Amino acid sequence: MKLLLQEIRRNPLLWLLVFVPVALAAEKLNHEAHTLHFVLS
Repeated sequence: MKLLLQEIRRNPLLWLLVFVPVALAAEKLNHEAHTLHFVLS
């Protein structure tokens, strides 16, 4: 786990992984907000 966190800190592109659960939660909460889903994805 420590190695994974170090790799995420070193690679800024992996910081975007934070937004994956946000996009999935938004889809579950509001099925009709297609523009919001597009922006979050």
